[in-house]
Amino acid sequence: MQAEDVAQPRGARNREWIAIADHGRGLFVTGRLWNNPRAQEAIALYREGDLTGLSLGPKGAAWDEMRCGIRILTEVNRIDEISLCELPLDPAALITEFRGDLIGACQ
Repeated sequence: MQAEDVAQPRGARNREWIAIADHGRGLFVTGRLWNNPRAQEAIALYREGDLTGLSLGPKGAAWDEMRCGIRILTEVNRIDEISLCELPLDPAALITEFRGDLIGACQ
């Protein structure tokens, strides 16, 4: 099953990622959702427990595969895509919180 970004349909600007940091145990990503119906749907799905994960599109990546099927990225040249998704391939790739208000209407 391919991850679908609920907050970012093709051709629309509905969110932006503003920070990506390696915290030793993995990546921590901070983003903003624009105020539109898809972003509101994403927040509602998160609050209902149906939207829980993130999907990354790393390029030039190397990883170690664990027995449980989780990949530990050991090297990443760049990340082309980060998506909100219902079922992340890595069960540790979780949305930890939504906070604050949605950004004003997309220009």
